[in-house]
Amino acid sequence: MEFHIRCDPKEIARYAFVPGSHDRARQIAAHLENARLVSTSRGYLVYTGTVEGIRMTVCSTGMGGPSAAIAIEELGHMGVDTFIRVGSCGTYQDYVDCGDVIISTGVFRAGGTANNYLPVAFPAVPNFDLTHA
Repeated sequence: MEFHIRCDPKEIARYAFVPGSHDRARQIAAHLENARLVSTSRGYLVYTGTVEGIRMTVCSTGMGGPSAAIAIEELGHMGVDTFIRVGSCGTYQDYVDCGDVIISTGVFRAGGTANNYLPVAFPAVPNFDLTHA
C-alpha cells in the first residue's frame, strides 16, 4: 500500500485521469460506469470505474508539480502505465477561447519538479497513439 494514496493496488486501473482538483475528479468520476470512491487519503481523491468496459482510475493531484509527482509515482507503483492529465491552461493565442478543449502535442516545461526526472532539454511530448485515439 502506498504511503499517500493508501489503497489496494487491485483497486487501481491501468489507465488514469489525473486532474488537479477534487471537483474535476468528481466530475470525471460521474461519467464512469460503476464508479466507486477508493481513497480520500492525504488530499488525494481516487475513484475507479469503467468507460465502455475499460477500467479507469481518476485521481486528483492537487496544485503544482510536487503533489502531482507523488500521485503519479504512487499510481505507477500500483500498476498505472498511462496517465491523462486533465486541467486548465493559459494561452497567448487569439484563436483559443476560454473553455476550448486543447489536446497538447508538446509543451514547454520549466517547473522544478520535472527537472528531477528528465533533463530540461528532453522534449515534453505525449504518446502519439494516445492523443490521436
